[in-house]
Amino acid sequence: MKIRPRLFAAAISLLLGASVASTPAAAQGQAAPAVDDFASARALFNAGKVAEALPLFRDVYARSSSPNARLYVARCLRKLGRNPEAYDEMEATLREATKRAETEPKYAQTRDSAAAELALLEPLVGKLIIAVADPRPGMKIELDGRALEEARWSAPLVVDPGSRLVEVTPPGGATIRREITVDAHTTKTLALTLPAEAAPVAARTAPEPTPTGGTVRKVGFGVAGLGVAGLGMFAITGVLANQKYSQLQAACGALRCVDPKLATTIDQGKRLDTLATSGLVVGVVGLVAGAAMIAFGGPTRVPPKAAVIVLPGGGSLVYAGTF
Repeated sequence: MKIRPRLFAAAISLLLGASVASTPAAAQGQAAPAVDDFASARALFNAGKVAEALPLFRDVYARSSSPNARLYVARCLRKLGRNPEAYDEMEATLREATKRAETEPKYAQTRDSAAAELALLEPLVGKLIIAVADPRPGMKIELDGRALEEARWSAPLVVDPGSRLVEVTPPGGATIRREITVDAHTTKTLALTLPAEAAPVAARTAPEPTPTGGTVRKVGFGVAGLGVAGLGMFAITGVLANQKYSQLQAACGALRCVDPKLATTIDQGKRLDTLATSGLVVGVVGLVAGAAMIAFGGPTRVPPKAAVIVLPGGGSLVYAGTF
């Protein structure tokens, strides 16, 4: 049987087309663009156009996860003078290339290059550890105005040598600011303790007002005591005066005593009678005056007062007094 050339050519074309169509789309078009972009980015890098090359290398790495692309990201950052970022990228490149080289030997050279260039970056940067005792949910930490992710708290942070500003803001609290100087090729630790959280405010009872005055009452007790003493003197001298009167009555009867021998007894009786009368007067007046002073001269109560007290979380109106 004779095969026509046109028919044969059509059959071959059909088979080749089917073969290309059967190739997975991922195998056809995804690697080639990344390779082309990597080559373009490296051409820019070699030409000294580092700022233009950096975003291209980042894009290639995002699509391919190639340690080679990340190595060049770190190199671009170093040439731009962004040493802390370059250090972080170079350290990550070393980790990734080391792991990939276990199954893909082509990344062994990338691993070695990253290790060597990381050693060159060490003297150009410092490291800072921010250690916060008892960190609280919702707390914020900023380094030189840039917020740090929680995963980086208490981890060594690569920084440029010099003075660094650390700001820690606890939830609902005031920001704590600290400046620390970090030297090149050194690691420093800044330890911070947050202020104690405000305890829940319990109901506050106004203290018992301090009485004022009361001096008159104190004097009143003294006056009353004097009155008691006066009555006591009246009782004693009155008994003695009655004894003298009984002696004179026994000696003279109802007549006036004119015997000189009794003159002393008569004088003593008169004096005792005078003392008894004075004691009675002093006693009565002292008791009456002292009782009045005790009753009405006590300490003055502080009148009730209303006040506004500002408490954590709001204000309270407190009314306090003695009733």
